[in-house]
Amino acid sequence: MLQAVRQDAQGQRLHTVNRLLRRWPVTHHPRRLGHWQLRGYGLWAVEERASGEMVGRIGCWNPEGWPGLEVGWTLRRRYWGRGYATEGARAALEYAFTQLGCRHVISLIRPANAASIRVAERLGERLEDRIELNGHEALVYGIGREDWERSAASG
Repeated sequence: MLQAVRQDAQGQRLHTVNRLLRRWPVTHHPRRLGHWQLRGYGLWAVEERASGEMVGRIGCWNPEGWPGLEVGWTLRRRYWGRGYATEGARAALEYAFTQLGCRHVISLIRPANAASIRVAERLGERLEDRIELNGHEALVYGIGREDWERSAASG
């Protein structure tokens, strides 16, 4: 799946997590598995129900040195615009607040990634900061538990 995202020029341009983590000295899969071992949570595999095909990854991510617990999403391009990111990220937000006890959650998004910005805004996240992370600019969208509870209750 990751190879399919990397082969797609637009997917690679907009792909946040792997580009931001590119300078880490270990490969991506062991890092994700290690995250699950150390933190007890991580990115979930998303699969299309009808075909069983891998759509992408969505979930909670907070490796050492990260600016906060992140709800992130990475989808294969042909699945963009179908609601997978919003639905999965809503589930990840609920998990972060209700199971992990987080008070605040962020999403790191490349400035050119308008689709992910719209997903973050649909989740109730607001732009909080612009940072440089591993040599790349990232927008920090975030939401606190109280705001999430209000939006979940109203919607």
